[in-house]
Amino acid sequence: MRKHLLSFALISRIEGSCLRWLVAHGGSGLSCCALMLGALYGLSLGFGLKAFAFLPPLWNAAFWTLGEVAAALLGAAIGQFALLSLAAYSAFIRRGLSAVTVILAGIPSLCLLGLFSAVLPSFWSIACMAAFSLIARSLYATLKTGHDIPTEFLKTARALRLGYGQMFWRLHVPFAFPELVQSVLLNLPDFWLCLFGGEYLLAFCHPEWHPGLGGYAYTALVQHHIAAIWLVIIMSLGLMALVQHGLIAPLLGHGKRYAVCSLDNFKKVPPESRLMMKWRDYSVVSQMVILILSAGFLTYLMWPWPVDSLRFLGPLSYVLAAVCIIGLFWGYIGGLILGLPKPFQKLISYVGFVVSLFPIYVMFPYLENIIPAISLPALASLGIVGWNIAYKSKREDIKRLFLMGEQLHLPSFPLWQKVRLPLLYPILFESIALALPFFWDNVYLVSFLGHDGALSSPTSTLYAMVHGQSYGQEMLFLALMTALALSVRWGVCMPLQERVTRRYGI
Repeated sequence: MRKHLLSFALISRIEGSCLRWLVAHGGSGLSCCALMLGALYGLSLGFGLKAFAFLPPLWNAAFWTLGEVAAALLGAAIGQFALLSLAAYSAFIRRGLSAVTVILAGIPSLCLLGLFSAVLPSFWSIACMAAFSLIARSLYATLKTGHDIPTEFLKTARALRLGYGQMFWRLHVPFAFPELVQSVLLNLPDFWLCLFGGEYLLAFCHPEWHPGLGGYAYTALVQHHIAAIWLVIIMSLGLMALVQHGLIAPLLGHGKRYAVCSLDNFKKVPPESRLMMKWRDYSVVSQMVILILSAGFLTYLMWPWPVDSLRFLGPLSYVLAAVCIIGLFWGYIGGLILGLPKPFQKLISYVGFVVSLFPIYVMFPYLENIIPAISLPALASLGIVGWNIAYKSKREDIKRLFLMGEQLHLPSFPLWQKVRLPLLYPILFESIALALPFFWDNVYLVSFLGHDGALSSPTSTLYAMVHGQSYGQEMLFLALMTALALSVRWGVCMPLQERVTRRYGI
């Protein structure tokens, strides 16, 4: 009798734990269970099993994409922790990984689509491409923070005779986990663009292949089925919301538990020497030279020469359009956001996050008939820039300085000149640097589709390279595109961000 009572008590405790897990974080356990079941079915499709005949094609496409999401996230998690363990093992390996990830994080992930699809099946090529983008940028952000464990912590761990594995899981992971989760959240728009955009481009190259939501969207666009296009958009947003609620939100909650391990109090910023400043100036000049050369070669490869004045600039035309559109729009709207109450700033941050996740690639063929194609990547990047501006504007020090400026009762123009813009500049440049990978992937997507929006008869040079399997030209294009992205980031954006932060930073 006593054994039966103990077994019933154990079962009730297990049931209580399961119920608490299911309803935790607003029911994220239920979303996680739905994700796991859908991911298992999607992975079975990726391994070659037949789809259920009773499900509509749109649902099978959604499960196919969910399987790619599961494979990409699982591969990214394994690769991330493996590389972090190597970085924790040796300072030399960590410095080497930091140098390598600077280059890898600058590679536009969609440019790898042709190379991955030549080696792997379509399902795994898109999953590997999305996992690569997540690993490279999150590892770069984690190593960039320089999370050196304080000497006191290491001495205590050695005194307790902790092994290498115990030190990694009890010291290195807690210190790196908050930054790792935050970087994954910031790179989600580019992650989803790699998934949906990769499926869309593969269906664009091979019309007979159309699994996944991106391939289904391409089929609906070719057939001019407007209702199916909106169903794909709704299904894509629902899938993103399910992953956000069932996986990302619990990870953010766990990341806050380790936020006490912040190393801001332990960091000692060394003074800059004149030699370091001179080397940085020379580096900026060399990056500008690389920028001009890579842009010139890309213009010669991708566009006929000469053509009209805007397209003659090649990829630099996208950069100039982005500077004008993003700078003017968020230079004004961002200044207005600084004076809003915190609930409105939070609402704008949520709206910007949703807009950054919106599958705008579906609308490119229609938008090209209304606005110039060179402005499409800038319009697609408006959401992610606004999301970061609204999120950073909620800081208490910015709010306090803005209220002090308002109490001076300055006129409108001096208030903008002396208060709003100096507070906005550091946040704006940081947000632009954050949106650069997403921007370059959109540039590749627009260039691949061509400037005439012809889905049935594509004529772009990138389409000819991928469809014709010209791997040498693809490698050359990848190298030039990476050089252009790195030179724009480190030769233009980062020096400007550093100067603005040094002058106006709080």
